[in-house]
Amino acid sequence: MKPIYVNADVLPEAWEKSIKELWREGVTIDTEYNDYSKDAPAMIFVRRPFEEPRIHLKGVVAGSLKGLFEYVDEVLKGTNDWRVGKDWHYTYHERLFSYKVGDTVIDQIKYVIEKLRKAPYSRRAQAITWMPWKDIGVDSPPCLLPHEYIITSKGIRPICEIQEGMEVLTHKGRPRKVVRVFKRRYVGPVITIKPRYLEPITLTPEHPVLAVKSSYCKWYNRICKPTCKAMEKEMKNGTCPQLWKAYRIEWIPASQIRPKDFIVFPIPQFSQTQWQAPFPKDIKSAYLIGLLAADGSLAKGGVKLALSPKQCEHVRTLVEELNLKPIVKEHPNEDMVALYIYSRKLEQWFRQNFYLQPYPRKKGASPKKLPNWVLGLSDKYKKAILMGLIDGDTFTKGVMNNGSYGIGFATTSPVLKTQATLLFLSLGLVPSIVESRLKESFIDGRKMKGDTLYRLVITGQQAIDFACARVSYSRKPTNLFWRDSNYLFIPVHSVRVAYYNGYVYNLEVEEDDSYLTPSMAVHNCTIRLWFRIHEDRLVMHVHMRSLDYREPVLIFRGDEVELVPIGEVYEEGLWKNSSVPSVGEDLKIKWMPVANCIRHELGKNEKIYEVRLLSGRWIRLTKDHALFTYRGGRIVAVPTIELKKGDLVLIPRRIPRPTRALVKLSLNSDVTFDVVKEIREVEPTCDYVYDLSVPPMRTLLAVMLALLYIIVTML
Repeated sequence: MKPIYVNADVLPEAWEKSIKELWREGVTIDTEYNDYSKDAPAMIFVRRPFEEPRIHLKGVVAGSLKGLFEYVDEVLKGTNDWRVGKDWHYTYHERLFSYKVGDTVIDQIKYVIEKLRKAPYSRRAQAITWMPWKDIGVDSPPCLLPHEYIITSKGIRPICEIQEGMEVLTHKGRPRKVVRVFKRRYVGPVITIKPRYLEPITLTPEHPVLAVKSSYCKWYNRICKPTCKAMEKEMKNGTCPQLWKAYRIEWIPASQIRPKDFIVFPIPQFSQTQWQAPFPKDIKSAYLIGLLAADGSLAKGGVKLALSPKQCEHVRTLVEELNLKPIVKEHPNEDMVALYIYSRKLEQWFRQNFYLQPYPRKKGASPKKLPNWVLGLSDKYKKAILMGLIDGDTFTKGVMNNGSYGIGFATTSPVLKTQATLLFLSLGLVPSIVESRLKESFIDGRKMKGDTLYRLVITGQQAIDFACARVSYSRKPTNLFWRDSNYLFIPVHSVRVAYYNGYVYNLEVEEDDSYLTPSMAVHNCTIRLWFRIHEDRLVMHVHMRSLDYREPVLIFRGDEVELVPIGEVYEEGLWKNSSVPSVGEDLKIKWMPVANCIRHELGKNEKIYEVRLLSGRWIRLTKDHALFTYRGGRIVAVPTIELKKGDLVLIPRRIPRPTRALVKLSLNSDVTFDVVKEIREVEPTCDYVYDLSVPPMRTLLAVMLALLYIIVTML
């Protein structure tokens, strides 16, 4: 690595020169954040460092000058030290001015000043922020911004409102419980991914997204996909390369997503719900629900619908068939008529189910929504509800200006827009969502602010099939997305990077370790999952960080400590109301309650690895399961596949006794090291592998090797 040398008069000049030299001479290396950096040793000499200007505007990474000064106050004055131990792991001020070692507090900056005053040539004038006993287990987990919506089994909610025990939809389209909710402060870049048709989502750069890296077909000058029209003709001649057959569905960090890649969206499978409307369950009633969501509003003693004269006769007949008594009155708009349905029961039901709050503060459509239970209805009822929405607030229905067929509606309610999107997606349809700002208007002399108008439209062949329309069109119906029986493959339209300073959230979800937003599926850990796409099916390969069935774990239940194979722990439910020894941030072993026991099916041809140590201990685990290894002066988690012969791995040495059952475990320290002697592939005991979820420590002691031999030698 070639060093760079920079001489400058003032700080901004030195910064700019150093960036240019770094770009020219630096070496590109990987980082822990799934990105790259340019690195080089540098010697920078500034002749007049205290002379203005001292700030280069392009070098302000805190977003603004105000943000820069806030950051300076944070480092020099400790304005955010109160967050330590709450939502921040540490601050630089806390580490530099009050570095804690046991009960001793060290002001490192004061020490450095005194040292340099006495001996300017000293090499001991150093300050550090690294605390190995605290920071080894601390990471910055991938997260979403608080306003991002999550699809739950009962509708949609912002991630900041999700609580433990709730059920969210996962990348498999099924509901699973939230085990834990994470919240932390984040300052840095965020990635906004905008899929074509759907809404954008903003998340931290390392957050994995379920996606496919696309391939460009140079023969036909387009991205290859199985619905390519050119491919249909060329497949007969055998000349089409069919690059899509090599596509893999995988968890890709947000920072590595590029335009024209494909977001993989699982077709949602909501839990079936009961019909909860005050009229019979049929297609006409479902249509009326959609119409009420689009055009309905509260009236004294009932509900009012604003309709066109043509619609009014149809809806009036429909309402009468449901044993309700409609009354038609004049509407302030001459082109509309008002249809009133007087019923206290209907009014109360409408108030409870079609508004975000039973007594909305804001008039109009913006606080409206659909009842959450409609998401769990069968497809024929969902389609009827969507047709009611479209007929109530029609945006387009027919051949559009570009010659293609489209059908859709418009609303000012962001929640109703998202619910309708989910209804479309659950039917395997992908709507385009377009936002625009309505102009301000005056009603009765009052100034009304313009709301955001959302237009949802499905186009192409999917719209023709949905409307069962027979149309003549000037443009052949096409869609840019493609689908199979389980997934929608939606192209990425754009990827943007921005700066963010605020709270971010993440969820730990049982079994599937993922959750679904209205735009894409996201993961919350480093498990690698991929699929290979064949012509007729998707074959799934799972690489989980898990243990073989027979690997023993030490569990504490009631007053007894038992050594049980992890497979039996899962099958017999022994993990419930039990604790296991876990390693904390201070490298001390503590007994922690088990949150969940997880079983994963092994992928086809996936191997189990047996790691043997010099002392004779061994363990069997998957290739992605990490062991704590001593490398480069630090203890780091290294996947099994990256282990080498001679590596030093961390193993437990002393386990604190939860009861007198472990009275003989009395060694002096908690952990020690052993040398890797051999790593080899072995056949798995069964078709499944297992792991335990132990919040907040997250480190299962079996990961740190062969408890069976440790316990036997200790007792």
